[in-house]
Amino acid sequence: MPKAHGYWLVRKKEDMINVLVMELPQISNVGWWRVYRPLQAVRKMYPNAFDFRVKREGLTYQDAWWADVLILSRPFTKPYCGEFLQEAKEAGCKIVIDLDDDIFGLPQDHQLYHHYKAGTQPILEAERAFKLADLFWFSTEKFLETYTKNGIVIPNAIFPEEIPDAPAPDLGRWAWRGNTVQYHDILGVGREWYAEHRDEAKSWTFCGILPPMDHAENVETLPHIEHPRKYFQAFSAARFNGVWKPLTDCRFNDHKSNIAMIEAAMGGGICVTNYAGKPGWETALTNIPTYEKAVETWQASKQLITEQYNLWTTAQQRAQSLAALCSPPTDTLPPTETT
Repeated sequence: MPKAHGYWLVRKKEDMINVLVMELPQISNVGWWRVYRPLQAVRKMYPNAFDFRVKREGLTYQDAWWADVLILSRPFTKPYCGEFLQEAKEAGCKIVIDLDDDIFGLPQDHQLYHHYKAGTQPILEAERAFKLADLFWFSTEKFLETYTKNGIVIPNAIFPEEIPDAPAPDLGRWAWRGNTVQYHDILGVGREWYAEHRDEAKSWTFCGILPPMDHAENVETLPHIEHPRKYFQAFSAARFNGVWKPLTDCRFNDHKSNIAMIEAAMGGGICVTNYAGKPGWETALTNIPTYEKAVETWQASKQLITEQYNLWTTAQQRAQSLAALCSPPTDTLPPTETT
């Protein structure tokens, strides 16, 4: 955990910033990356600054009156909160929208295209929430170009200590993780690449589902693990040499964060993707490398994550932006030192 320096924002409990986190009280991948883990880090860094409460169903006037600021992730998913957001806005609450998927940019061959097509209720609910937002937290820079400049980029991140001290051993083990919602990627741009390069790996592990492609005998499939913590523990322990992440060249994927690269690094491996070299994918490669090159690339990924995808640093971003929304300019959170 980082050490603080300078003066802390120290408040009495009754003076803490009240934050209503509009998230369902359940464990999910979105909650893991964008809500619970990041805000837990905020609480550890600034224990006397914020009072966090989680609620998304059964919202009342009392919730709006209590909160100084609301954080809403994915306003396009049920239960919709547009009416409550309007009431909270009228009551003086500040609203932060956290966005990590470009639902307006889904390609037509995406499984969810018709669900999030223009004019559908999810899109209308999202547009309503966007108009009420005081600030956006975006997962990648691309959102600032296509959505609004009224936001800050807070990337998906991990604690640097979650990356191992040594790379995965040279076992030639490669993995793909996904489900049918990723079929537009793996059966699109992925199929041809896989046919050409599959035999360069000693083994392939498909986590979640085995896509209908031309597989060799060096394939195994593992069931999807719903619980994020258990998934990351299992994935990291597997020590894959690399993670394959085929991505259709489209607006939706241009906004996508580099979670596959981060996951790979947590197991001592690297990411291979046709998006290699693009923003967020600077330490990914386009093809399976030699082991020596893989080790060099993993080391570069580890350094990049420590500098740019560090959960302690992103927690500081969240805390300071919340304080700036809800406090006078002279009563903001101080900078902290990260380790």
